[in-house]
Amino acid sequence: MRVAILSKLSPGDGVVVYTRQLQAHLRAGGYAADIVHFSNAPAGSDEPGRPNTHALPYLVRSPGYTVPGPGSYRRLERLLRELGPDLIHAQLTTSPLDFMVPRLARELGVPAVATFHHGWDYRPTRFGLFGQFVSNAYAPALARYTRLIVFGSRLRRHFEARGVPAERVAVIPNGVDTAAYAPGPSEFRLGGKLRITYMGRMTADKNIAPLVETFAASPHDDLILTLAGAGPLLSGLQARFAADRRIEWLGFVADEAVRKSLWRGSDVVVLPSPIEGLSLSLLEGMASGCMPVATDVGEHGDVLAGVGRVLDPLNIRRDLRAAWDWLAGNRNEVVGYGQAARQRVLEQYTSDRHWRALGELYANVLR
Repeated sequence: MRVAILSKLSPGDGVVVYTRQLQAHLRAGGYAADIVHFSNAPAGSDEPGRPNTHALPYLVRSPGYTVPGPGSYRRLERLLRELGPDLIHAQLTTSPLDFMVPRLARELGVPAVATFHHGWDYRPTRFGLFGQFVSNAYAPALARYTRLIVFGSRLRRHFEARGVPAERVAVIPNGVDTAAYAPGPSEFRLGGKLRITYMGRMTADKNIAPLVETFAASPHDDLILTLAGAGPLLSGLQARFAADRRIEWLGFVADEAVRKSLWRGSDVVVLPSPIEGLSLSLLEGMASGCMPVATDVGEHGDVLAGVGRVLDPLNIRRDLRAAWDWLAGNRNEVVGYGQAARQRVLEQYTSDRHWRALGELYANVLR
């Protein structure tokens, strides 16, 4: 079997991580897996230095959307005909090409599967309303895919109400390798202080400014905020708060071994986003024994219930201030919440469960 994965490999985020994991999983199972993504690499089939990756030209590429370049549709069509995949799996990178994949798949006579990664929430925040707009705009095109994968029942109901046939919607939550992401020794472990870690993009749709500003205004010297990620807000925030020794700026951490060690050395995973799908970094932190402090946006409600502290995206600054006070005053309870968080991942969000469900879906659409 050969799978063509339509996705992105930059800028780095959870979709990029998942795309690499999907390709590695398929290849480990003996299947051929090609990634077709937006890159202005020299013309040709394989991108230089990256076997089994193929470039499409773009004009604009950002964390939230991509504007294809001239000839990108024709190159995609040519690549798919040359590769001859048995199945196309689109990761929906918020590009106009997402809407054209079902037609291409029909012309090639192969099934097309889509995974909806875009952040979403039902509340009327600025980003929540934008997420609703995007999902509503996508619904007619998603109804033409052979299968649509969403991360939970909330978004499944949303798309079914907007015309996507129920029999085409599959709920497959994200999952993490709980042997690789697990409690253990770490050079990041602090002795007498709590390490609170955010790992992700430094962008407005992650509520990074309220996160850093409320922490800097808190009086608690026994809390350390570690920020691992890159993005347009990084340099400005780092310059403003460089004097605060309680805030650590790691930038984008490309080395997976370092990311695993950072989670093992953390006590709390924080994610104050106004919209999400189902965050891999949240699951990685929880699997490593970190207590979650996060908004219940996207499909996070089921993940967080009873095992962490829930933030209200409509009152994010208030809730972050309260979270810092609670963590400083209840340090003994953090360990128990972290243990419960890991158990939640073990029961519902393992990579084994995810890959097994995805394999069954592939088998069904290929019959």
